[in-house]
Amino acid sequence: MARCGRRQSSAGYDHVIIRGINRQTIFLDEEDRKRFLSTMRRFSKETEVTIIVYCLMDNHVHLLIQHDKSDALGDFMKRLSGSYVFYYNQKYDRVGHLFQDRFKSEPIDTTAYLLIASRYIIQNPQKAGICNAADYRWSSWHEICEKPRLSDIQVLTDTVGGLPALKEYLLMPNEDTCLDLEEKKKLLSDNELTEWMHTAYGYHNLSETGSMTDVQKGELFRIMRQMGASVRQISRLTGISRNVIQKTMKATGKATGTGPVDPTHDC
Repeated sequence: MARCGRRQSSAGYDHVIIRGINRQTIFLDEEDRKRFLSTMRRFSKETEVTIIVYCLMDNHVHLLIQHDKSDALGDFMKRLSGSYVFYYNQKYDRVGHLFQDRFKSEPIDTTAYLLIASRYIIQNPQKAGICNAADYRWSSWHEICEKPRLSDIQVLTDTVGGLPALKEYLLMPNEDTCLDLEEKKKLLSDNELTEWMHTAYGYHNLSETGSMTDVQKGELFRIMRQMGASVRQISRLTGISRNVIQKTMKATGKATGTGPVDPTHDC
């Protein structure tokens, strides 16, 4: 069956989500996130797409973009995903797809909703239970507060009346609802978790995580939790106590600004 065409925004703005296939983690370390951002910068210039705000989560990305050409969005996303997948597969010695085959997009036709979508994207880590939006390293927030490198927020500051007003608005408590993944997490089976560990880290057995540093363990446990693994399951497969797992995620989350997703919840 032929796919339906995307509805075009009359104003040229879109909220876009690109996600890992089968909830695959698409950023395993800082280098991966930096590479994705540099790739975005490159292809946004080549396709004349403007990145207004962004947020990189572990297995998906939120973007708010502006474009004047009808085919610019598809062209930009095709180049971005293709280039990053090539890098990722080479780095981790893997083959095949990394992203869901078709990105999700939502056209934005009003300035009011443009602001709401921007706030929703900036607050995504906070609403996911990772950390406060202002503490998250991999969104446009720090560019807004410091030095813009990729984000062009002129339309946002013009709309609200300046940068101080925009910063206040973006962190304001709210009940915003925008485009999202719209799927419930399911717990991974032991085999699925073990297979993922082998693919992502090269470990044949989860007990091998004992050789990792505390920071590495904390990051790994946090990713597992976001993928749907329970603390009890991680403990059973690694031989590390639930108490240690929770304390490690909490401690390393504070240090990196990307804390665990509800580390005390043991579902």
